[in-house]
Order: sequence, then structure tokens, then C-alpha cells
Amino acid sequence: MSDFSLTIAGQAAPTLATLDVINPATGKVFAQCPDASRGQLDATLESAQEAFRAWRADPGARRAALVKAGEALQAAAASIGRVLTQDVAK
Repeated sequence: MSDFSLTIAGQAAPTLATLDVINPATGKVFAQCPDASRGQLDATLESAQEAFRAWRADPGARRAALVKAGEALQAAAASIGRVLTQDVAK
């Protein structure tokens, strides 16, 4: 079973609870995901708003970050594909 974590402002953020992720094709739980509190959701939005100020001011940094994100997605494609397949039963 896979466990996923919550990240706020680039830091791991433990949660008090988790939610089951169910494969609709089998009806079985295949992962646990964090159940964020209202405060954690608010902190996430505040962090995103703060990060956006610097993000929008530097197109070069945005370009570099998007290239790096694309490379990370490609490197993890098999793993991501497995999770998405289980999540939507396709």
C-alpha cells in the first residue's frame, strides 16, 4: 500500500488523519492520503500566494522550474501511471 504526504511551503506537514484511496475497479484500498485540516489548507493557500509574488516576477526561474518539474514527471512516469490507473480504474 502507498502512503502519500502533505507538503506546505516545501516542508512535510503531518496530519492527524488519513483518507483511504479506493480502486473503483476492485473496491479495495490501495493507498492512504493525508486528510488536511482547515488550518493546513489555509496555510497552504497563504504559502502559495506568497510564493506567487516571486514566481511571477522571474520568468527565467519559472521556465527553469517547469523544465525541472517536467523532468521529474518523466522520470516518475511509470510510478505515476500506476497510481493514476488504480485511482480511476483504467
